[in-house]
Amino acid sequence: MEELVNSTRDTKEKSFEIKNKQIMPPKVSVIIPVYNVEKYLRECLDSVVNQTLKDIEIICINDGSTDKSGEILNEYAYKDSRIIVINQYNSGAGAARNAGLAIAKGNYLAILDSDDIYNTSMLEKMYKKASKQDLDIVICRCSIFNQTKNHTSRTNHTIVKKYLPKKETFNCTDIPQHIIGFCIGWTWDKLYKRSFVEKYKLTFPQIHNSEDGMFVFLSLCLADRISIIKDHLVIHRINTKTQLSERRDEAPFCFIEGALALKKALEKYNIYSMVEQSYINWFVEHSFWHLDTLNLKNSHDLEVILYKLFEEMGVYNHNADYFYEYNNYEKLKFMINKVPYDVCKQISNFRNNKNKTHKVINLFGIKIKIRRGA
Repeated sequence: MEELVNSTRDTKEKSFEIKNKQIMPPKVSVIIPVYNVEKYLRECLDSVVNQTLKDIEIICINDGSTDKSGEILNEYAYKDSRIIVINQYNSGAGAARNAGLAIAKGNYLAILDSDDIYNTSMLEKMYKKASKQDLDIVICRCSIFNQTKNHTSRTNHTIVKKYLPKKETFNCTDIPQHIIGFCIGWTWDKLYKRSFVEKYKLTFPQIHNSEDGMFVFLSLCLADRISIIKDHLVIHRINTKTQLSERRDEAPFCFIEGALALKKALEKYNIYSMVEQSYINWFVEHSFWHLDTLNLKNSHDLEVILYKLFEEMGVYNHNADYFYEYNNYEKLKFMINKVPYDVCKQISNFRNNKNKTHKVINLFGIKIKIRRGA
């Protein structure tokens, strides 16, 4: 009888252990939006499924791919039960990431681009540090693989050391002047605590490009505990035709929409005034970078829009020492001298969108009138 009781007790304990294991969430959810990236997808997926941290789920969102990306995802999902494939109509990277966030169950979240590559120890190192120190966000360094030159190089500029506080764990209050700008606004070199993301209902704006910035910088401003790993744990691939960032000409105003959405969110949480200098420096630099790299037939229309936005934000009211890069201050002075006549000419009298020669763009309440056919 005693043996039967012990046997029953052992069976119940084993049953409880099994149920416990079944309901325990994975340590990390890896979210990968996928769109027409068949050429690089296998290398990306191999780097994730072969992570030294095995307790992960891999959520791949097929965003209406028309190449063989969907077939590759199904092939990998058949071999590895940790892979979940979501198929949706093409809605953009922001919507795809949001679909992944909606079902993720991991304690921490990693958001990877489908043409980038993780170091095999990336998730283990990031998760170990994040869980041990109870971090909301942990950030690593990365390497850059130039697809055209077939060359990989390490880079340190993605985390600006001189802007970091002299403490291992920090938050916005430690570096309010640099919280937006001490790192780059992309997601794939960061690990996020899921409960933190859910607490603030953080999602990506559904725009055609430049959707990362709002999620990344808003999360950095809201996080209580942030830390850095010095190791280079991700390889970011550049110079491919698959990257949305390399097709920005198709929707050249998206970066403005994303930047203004970030400002609006910072105001909602009553932290914009604290980080205003950081935000303005980032937005000015971000804007000039776009102006320099977009391949538009008439970039002057974008200059007019930026001039008006800078004016609305009071950017021109600041002197040189307000800006972290003097070169940006010089560019602002040049814009002041170059654009005002055209601003008066093009924006003074607004008409409706039926005007045959002009169109009106409404960016968060700021109406900009530009010539059609630009």
